[in-house]
Amino acid sequence: NDEKSTKVGLVGSAKFELQYTCNVCETRNVNKVSRLAYTKGVVIVVCKGCMAKHLIADNLGWSVDWGINGFDGKKNIEEYLSELGRGDEINRVSKDIFHLEQMLGNGNDGSSNNIEDGDASLEDGGVFE
Repeated sequence: NDEKSTKVGLVGSAKFELQYTCNVCETRNVNKVSRLAYTKGVVIVVCKGCMAKHLIADNLGWSVDWGINGFDGKKNIEEYLSELGRGDEINRVSKDIFHLEQMLGNGNDGSSNNIEDGDASLEDGGVFE
């Protein structure tokens, strides 16, 4: 019985909605973000109010090359805020798909944080503040 498992698809959608309030001008922003970029690449969003650039994820370590400290070794804003004890500032509207993705290995590697009901992260229709 030498069966190999084959990945057949992604549970959820390829993108999720990111909502945040700019810490420079207090403008509320909404962006669609690639799930692949958030978990494996780099995500930078631009505030519609003041055009400030906000680093959301840096899985490649590029922010260090750019001369900014990024997330102090963390890969995304969720890990960084959790490390600072500010994980409660992140709100996830729907956790079901996130937990299923974690279980199936499609989301983050699971090492960033253990999210329980009431805590939060990013997800389809999710709210990031």
